[in-house]
Formats: sequence, C-alpha cells, structure tokens
Amino acid sequence: MTNYWQTKCIPVPPTGSSRSNKISNWNNGDSEEKFLKNPRPGFTKESVIYRYNSHGYRTAEFNFEDPAVLCIGCSLTEGTGVNYEDSWVAKLEKHFPDHNVYNLGVEGVSNDSITRTLYNVSDLFNIDLVFILWTLTGRSEIYHYDRIQPTHSDTPGAFAPLTVEETHLYNLQQKNLAMVKLLEQAHGYRVIDCDCSVVTIKPEHGVARDLHPGPGWHDEVANVFLNKYQHESSNV
Repeated sequence: MTNYWQTKCIPVPPTGSSRSNKISNWNNGDSEEKFLKNPRPGFTKESVIYRYNSHGYRTAEFNFEDPAVLCIGCSLTEGTGVNYEDSWVAKLEKHFPDHNVYNLGVEGVSNDSITRTLYNVSDLFNIDLVFILWTLTGRSEIYHYDRIQPTHSDTPGAFAPLTVEETHLYNLQQKNLAMVKLLEQAHGYRVIDCDCSVVTIKPEHGVARDLHPGPGWHDEVANVFLNKYQHESSNV
C-alpha cells in the first residue's frame, strides 16, 4: 500500500495535481455548475479567484528555509466561496510579517487528513507556529493503494459509508489531538487550535458565493485565533 504517512512530503490534495499552478474562478465546492443552478445575489462568475501554487494549495509558493506559520484545515481554511484576502488565514497573515504564512487548507478533508498533513510536513518547513481549524468529526479517511478516499458525513448520526458509533469518532479525534500534541513537543513549534464551530454562522457575516460562510465569519475566526495566541503568549 502507498505510504501516505511519510515525513518531508507535501500531501497531494484529493483533487490531485489538476489544480497545480492553476488560476480559476472555480473549485470543486464552489463550481460553475452549482452557481448556475443556485446563483447567489451579488455574485458573478468572476467574483472569486482561486490561485494555487505548484503543489495545489491556495497559497504562495513554498519556501522551506525561512520561518513559517502553517494554517491547516478544510474548505473553511482554504476559503471556499470567498476571495483569498477575505479568508481567516489572510487576515492572520498581516499579524506575522516576519514569517511566511501558508494556507494548507483543502476542501472536504477530515481531521485525520489535517493530522496527517502536519505529520508529513513537520520535518520539511521551518515551523514556528501552527493554526489548526478542526473540521467536522463525521469525516474520516479510507486508504487505498492509489488514493485516499475521504468519507463525508456532516450530519450527526449518519456516518455513511461506514457504520460507526459516535464513540468511535470521539476516539478518532482524541487520537488526532494526542498526535498533534506529540508533534508539537517533538518539533518545538506551537499549535493553536480550535473547532470550526467556535464561531456560529450569522446573517451579519455575509455569505460566500456557494454555501460556505462569508467574510464576517472569517474575521471572527481570525480574532479567535489571535486572542488564543496572545493569551497563550502572555502565559509562556
């Protein structure tokens, strides 16, 4: 079986290499087909631009030497449906001018994938700080020889295509939390994490071009992370 758990390796997003060095008005979650079926008022086909680096991530080209801040998560981190400058990662970036801030968010991934990504890259980047926005616990990964198949079940109690109990998903997430803590201790960087439900989506946040939350939600998430970072820094 392919070794997906390897160090010094940039994980290939589930979309594969198809979006490497790509500039587009669409991605999988925020597609033209979906927009034409359900157009959001105030948005056009040109409203959002997605720019991906050579590894297929919506971020600048990677520099493995200079001090780095990594932001890892799902579509809520990648910024699906909003322009990059409206994402919580871009808003955090302004507060770390002496670091390269990289967005390793990938739409549709699970907390397993988030943990695996951090494991893969911990020996690759010169990491000082990691921000993790955990996604929904009803997601997990199934490993195949040629690919990773993400399982999506965002409705509690309906964990298709696998039938598992909520306690099993709880244990999976405890495993992820423990592994991230071990990586933090082993590599000496700091991890600031929170759950994606930390900010309730409200009408005043505005909307994304698809079904994701708008720029106001990203503002609040960035503030939550900054407050946690500043609070923990004052206690170090």
